[in-house]
Amino acid sequence: MFMMAASETSFLFPIHSRVDQNIFFTLGRGILQGKVPYRDLFEHKGPLIYFIHAAGALISKTSFVGVFVMQVLFFAVSILFMYKTAKLFTTEKRAWIAAMVTAAVSSATYAFKLGDNAEEFCWAFLMVSLYYLVKYFKDCETEFRPEKFSILFLNGIMAGCVLWLKFTQLGFWIGYMAVIFFYLIANKKYGRAFASCGVYLGGMAVTALPWIVYFGIKGALSDLFTTYFYDNIFLYGSGKSFFEKIISIGSSLAYDIIQNPLVMFMIGLGIFAFCVKKQYFTKPFGRACVTTAFLVLYIMLYIGGVRYDYYMLIATPFMLFGTIYVLDILASMKHPRKYMQTIAFVLCFVYVIVGSNALPYYGKKKSDFPQFVFADTIKERGGKTLLNYGFIDGGFYLASGIEPINRFFCKVNIPQDAFPEMYDEQIEMVRDKKVDFAVIRTRKDRTIKKDMRLEYDDLFKNYTVIQISDNPYETYRYFLLEKNPD
Repeated sequence: MFMMAASETSFLFPIHSRVDQNIFFTLGRGILQGKVPYRDLFEHKGPLIYFIHAAGALISKTSFVGVFVMQVLFFAVSILFMYKTAKLFTTEKRAWIAAMVTAAVSSATYAFKLGDNAEEFCWAFLMVSLYYLVKYFKDCETEFRPEKFSILFLNGIMAGCVLWLKFTQLGFWIGYMAVIFFYLIANKKYGRAFASCGVYLGGMAVTALPWIVYFGIKGALSDLFTTYFYDNIFLYGSGKSFFEKIISIGSSLAYDIIQNPLVMFMIGLGIFAFCVKKQYFTKPFGRACVTTAFLVLYIMLYIGGVRYDYYMLIATPFMLFGTIYVLDILASMKHPRKYMQTIAFVLCFVYVIVGSNALPYYGKKKSDFPQFVFADTIKERGGKTLLNYGFIDGGFYLASGIEPINRFFCKVNIPQDAFPEMYDEQIEMVRDKKVDFAVIRTRKDRTIKKDMRLEYDDLFKNYTVIQISDNPYETYRYFLLEKNPD
């Protein structure tokens, strides 16, 4: 229900308005056509996100409905482990309410950005590991014991999945293992501490095997490692000094507090409660485990010096602990408890509808979206090929039913001086008139040439603008250009 109302992938919406989601889906459809990510279709997220979208494309290639099904499955796992985590500290009824509230607020927060973000799929992996982390220290309240190797191996797999989904989200799992490692060291279990790290890393290593096999068979291992690791680390970075990156963490924290006040307040409240209140943990390492895991996660999100609105989305499940604390306070007061779960669910659902980023898009038809307006024109004129020129995939391939014919089928956020081949290929495509149609965009308050760094001389020499369209809820205006006759 929450995903249906908050995510633009659901059947309530004709298309997803944001760019990352469309590029994931284009890669997913391309995989089903035999194309190989990075080598045949360029993008720089982890391969797992593309294969999740490929699974969605197996259900529907013409809409995001299949991706919505994948979201619901991952979200269900997240909610289940939110409940299991909360139940370690409170009653079953309050645990379900805490899970529902956390899920609802997370899906309606500003950082959710219409859904289908890589961070959102990381929730399921994070909640599994977070559950086992707090359960371990909860169990150690009565008697010290090393964590089972099987559990460490499982959570290494969780970390490995995130590694191949979006490795900048790995901060939590670094904090997870660090707390367990130093806890074992503090209890003089030195051999066990290092062995635990080895087992944990072994679980992570296992997750590399499917990708090594797949890309190895396709002859694209170098494309995988160059694009996903080298390009992201050395080309996508901000170029800021270490001191500037530290400052950026503070500014990102201030930004997140302003943009996501309820989430950040509940996270802060939860960290305070679980650090100070001995009703949750009585021993120091238990009280420190949640705080440490969150802090390492948050620092790793922004240490690169780059910030996007959706970055902090992976951190939103930590508000579960603040919600548990609030519910415990309410339970200690005299108030009506009958139908509490039903009332909480209804309030959560209403909150998602009213607070969701998707609110302006309720009731919109295909004709309200530039993607479908242009698709109708391209179909009428018999267009067979298309290029998303100068910006990230805007969904025009999906709406028109035309798949990309070139590697750099759109422009991702890597500067031209760092990665000229992407810009050069896009320019070559219009210079040689290799596509029937091209789509460009500009901010509504700026000109095309001022808005981007691509060369437009060849584009306007060989193509003519035949249609202009925009969405009133977006900051961009789109232009459809058709190839001039020879």
